[in-house]
Amino acid sequence: HVADIFGSLNKLPTKSHDTDFNRVRVYSLDGQAMRVRQTVILSALASPELIALIERSCFNVSGRMVTVPETAQGRIALAPRSVRQAFMRFEASDPTTLADVRLSEFKQRMLPTLLRALETGPEAQTLLFIPSYFDFVRVRELLKKEDVPFEAISEYTTPKATARIRSALQQRRLGGLLLYTERAHFFHRHKLRGARHVAFYGLPLYAHFYAELLQMVADGGVAGSTCAALFCRLDLLQLDRLVGKERAARMISDKETSFVFH
Repeated sequence: HVADIFGSLNKLPTKSHDTDFNRVRVYSLDGQAMRVRQTVILSALASPELIALIERSCFNVSGRMVTVPETAQGRIALAPRSVRQAFMRFEASDPTTLADVRLSEFKQRMLPTLLRALETGPEAQTLLFIPSYFDFVRVRELLKKEDVPFEAISEYTTPKATARIRSALQQRRLGGLLLYTERAHFFHRHKLRGARHVAFYGLPLYAHFYAELLQMVADGGVAGSTCAALFCRLDLLQLDRLVGKERAARMISDKETSFVFH
């Protein structure tokens, strides 16, 4: 919708409506009003979609300026030290195929580990955080196909179903994975206590959600809690906010593909 609005700016009207064209600037009649328009866009954070909008829709002749806050340490500094954290990088350079590549990497590298953890008993309950609802649907269908038991809390889950799932998680009788979307956490900030492990299908758009979820795991009081996260170079903006700019650059370019934090 925002892209449609920007596409409609500075268009020439189809009818004159008794306009006095002597008072209209020539550049407007020439369809160049977009090049002198001043556009101010404010956002809580930078995202690829927002940057693309600016590059495709803002054409001021004086150029453009983007200001973002420095991320020296990143929000990972707020995460509890008791949870072992592992980041796994996979290779992806084409945004059009990223969803397919991420799903394949999840199936090959992360899902087997999650299933082995579930086999150890009810205390190994795992929370799987998924930033995008479209990816949530993909993962849900994959788990159904692989016959993996799971429950899910998304922005469309009813309060009654959410309460039932939260109760089962806290009482350690969930019996499978718990899928949890970023929008559900953004709108409701559910307190999900009882999980021993947390896995990130993708890095959260809001970096402080990472520390919040790990704190829920740590508050469960179960020893041996772990966290695993998938990322690629296309997740650089989220990685910057999470681990800091310098560390993110090393994690993207390093020969190693796995990084562990304690």
